[in-house]
This record gives sequence, structure tokens and C-alpha cells, in this order.
Amino acid sequence: MNRVRVSITILITVMLLSILGLWYLHNTQQEMTQLLTQAYAAAEVDDYDGAEQLAEEFDRTWHRHEQYLILYIRHHQIDEITSTSARLAPLAANGEEGEFLAECKKILATLEHIYESEKFSIKSVL
Repeated sequence: MNRVRVSITILITVMLLSILGLWYLHNTQQEMTQLLTQAYAAAEVDDYDGAEQLAEEFDRTWHRHEQYLILYIRHHQIDEITSTSARLAPLAANGEEGEFLAECKKILATLEHIYESEKFSIKSVL
């Protein structure tokens, strides 16, 4: 009987940690997408100072979340966003709109891919 209780406790703990991790990932993805979308919109209307500030805020916010995400997300995906986000502010500062917008789209696609691959669905299991 004791083994059953321990097994159920472990199962519930793992499920709760999985739900908590997915909740954190979802909130992070939403926050980062909002910041990056704002930077993208600023660059589209040639507001490169605004885009640069938002890109710097994105980078700071990303580094704050990265330390937790790296515990359960594939490192190469996290590293890809980290290296790309470091390029955003200089691209905006130099007014390189095309490359800035392309890098923003790349990060947005990676964020979406990470979330979709981590959430429970038939597509992510198969």
C-alpha cells in the first residue's frame, strides 16, 4: 500500500511540474511575442529608435527568462533565440530594416515552434 502512495505522489508531482513548466513557457512566449511584435511594428514605420529600445528590452527580458527555460527546453533552440536577440538592437540602430524584420520573424517562428513542440498534443507526441 505504501508503494502505491509513493507512486501516486511521484506521478502527481511530475504532472504538476509539467503543467507549471508549460504555464511558464506559455506566459514567456506571450510576453516575448508582444515585445517583438511592437519592435517589428516600430521598424516598419521607420521608428528605429523605438525599435532599438524595444529590442534591448526584449534582450533583457529574454535573458531573465532564459535561465529557467534552459532547464527543460532544448538548448539549441534557446541559444538560437539568444544569439539572434543580441543582433536586434544593433540592426535597428543602423537602420537595417530588412534584416531586422527578418530576424524578428525568425525569433517569432522559433518561439512558436518551442511552444508547439512542448505542449501536449498528438502532433508533438508523434
